[in-house]
Amino acid sequence: MELELAKNKNYRFFYKHFEKLNKRCRTILILHFDKKKWDVIAKAIGTTSQPFVWKLTSECKAELVKSISDDPDYPELKKIYNELTEEL
Repeated sequence: MELELAKNKNYRFFYKHFEKLNKRCRTILILHFDKKKWDVIAKAIGTTSQPFVWKLTSECKAELVKSISDDPDYPELKKIYNELTEEL
């Protein structure tokens, strides 16, 4: 039960930061996390350039990671989650 609560809290934490991204980054990352091919992502954002899609995907992921890691609640959430998963 505790693990499910921790997962839920972590999901809400992630989503809070995901929602801070601009619409283009959210679109790119949703498609990327769904393992869509680069051409599908390119079409969704109005480009045909594979290198541009890769660049934007990398930048959006980096922005999300930075937002999460800069949050003062991150270290505690990470610690709790790690402790609970180690018990399994």
